[in-house]
Amino acid sequence: AGGSLATALHAAWGLVLARTSGASKAVFGVTRSGRHLVPEAAAMVGCLITTIPFCVEVTPEGTILSLLSAVRSAELTARPHE
Repeated sequence: AGGSLATALHAAWGLVLARTSGASKAVFGVTRSGRHLVPEAAAMVGCLITTIPFCVEVTPEGTILSLLSAVRSAELTARPHE
């Protein structure tokens, strides 16, 4: 799927939330550093974190690989909004 450990954790947490709630979608907050967005971040002191909503859609016919792929795609899509 080309993802990371974070991709696997986001997929797993989304799956747990969706199955527990009985919904096909789960939305939860993902905390990001945001330092890559500010050119002067290396010289800055302080907290530059932000939390963005992250949506995982779980389909009954989906596989783990398709879920990981969808989560990775969503992570890449959300990156400009960090």
